[in-house]
Amino acid sequence: MGKPLTEWICAGLGAIIAIGTFTVVALELPGEEADVPDVRLMVTGVEPTSGGYLVRIRARNLSGATATALEVEGTLKRGSETIETSRVTFDYVPRDSDESGGLWFRQDPRLYEVSVRATGYQDP
Repeated sequence: MGKPLTEWICAGLGAIIAIGTFTVVALELPGEEADVPDVRLMVTGVEPTSGGYLVRIRARNLSGATATALEVEGTLKRGSETIETSRVTFDYVPRDSDESGGLWFRQDPRLYEVSVRATGYQDP
């Protein structure tokens, strides 16, 4: 006597789930990192604070590689003259994610050109 149809269906579904799980795990296994972090920085706002001004920034990592200790430098400029510089370190920026932070300035950033750039990171 053969196996009931429901048993075959359950066995087939179990095999599909197992193969799918193994495929996902295999794709997530660390291999040779072909990617490097591709972090885009954006100014998202300026707020007055009791000690000066806070420039809110967002770090968006567009790559499949994680960055740790991401160093970001922000400058206020008038033409080619640098008025003020501030720095922040993002401890951890996972792959394909956004992280938020801020830079403090004594001068009002709304009166100057604000630029932000990543200056370095560490591999996890």
